[in-house]
Amino acid sequence: MHTQPAPPIFLARASLAAVLLLLLAPSPSAHAHPGLDERIAQLTLQLTAQPTNAALLLQRADFYRQHEQFDAAFADLSKAEQRQPCSTAVLLARARVFSDAGQTTNALAAVQQFIATATNNASAFVLRARCRLKLNEVSAAVADYNLALKKTLTPDPDLWLERARAQAALGQFASAVRGLDEGRARIGEVPTLQLAAIEYERQGAEFGAALARVDKLTAQHPGNESWQVLRGEILAQAGRLAEAREVFQQALTEIENYPPARRGLEQTIQLQTRARAGLARAEIRIVLQSKP
Repeated sequence: MHTQPAPPIFLARASLAAVLLLLLAPSPSAHAHPGLDERIAQLTLQLTAQPTNAALLLQRADFYRQHEQFDAAFADLSKAEQRQPCSTAVLLARARVFSDAGQTTNALAAVQQFIATATNNASAFVLRARCRLKLNEVSAAVADYNLALKKTLTPDPDLWLERARAQAALGQFASAVRGLDEGRARIGEVPTLQLAAIEYERQGAEFGAALARVDKLTAQHPGNESWQVLRGEILAQAGRLAEAREVFQQALTEIENYPPARRGLEQTIQLQTRARAGLARAEIRIVLQSKP
């Protein structure tokens, strides 16, 4: 029985999660789209006048998919296929519905059929990569991400991150970092790509490289103590405890000097808690190392 690979370590680390919380706003899930019901209703009205319009059926099927009404989506796809037999668009749409419905094996089979006739569709390779990840075919998934990235003019940052996660799951930390840097070169500086690169460098024990990235980010964004706290955590991980202690102390001093309104922010409180915890751990390790 196939199992989904465990999520990479960097997703679970408190340090990265805290930095992401400071820098990024969460995006809403697809099925929570506020206008989804309205779009379905509009298409239903149009289909009343044009019941054989395959394009409208495909659109409504995709909205049903996003709304997690999978039976309705499959029904619309069957109707569209009757209007357009052997339609590759129907095949890819059905693969997406299978995937979202948790029918990964069926999704993989459908997208394989699609790719056999449409070899330049980047989104199909992304879908196949995700299916393969769910089936624990991680090496094959990385190959599909490579193809998708080559075939996409301006890939979304998430695509670079997905490939890096798959590479890291294989223990290929250096490849993951190189890929993320390739993404930065193609689409520009994106904080999530830098953060992921730092974390994979940490996992690969490339602490000097991780610190160099943090120092660059600190220079680009002065006054952001989250980078300073992250630097302390990397120093501690590298065993440079005295330096880590100094960095944590400095960060805490600077946070204490924030205006009252900024000190009271939840994000600041979390950062302060993180710095205090890092300082405590460093001091305990220093004491332990000093004992004969």
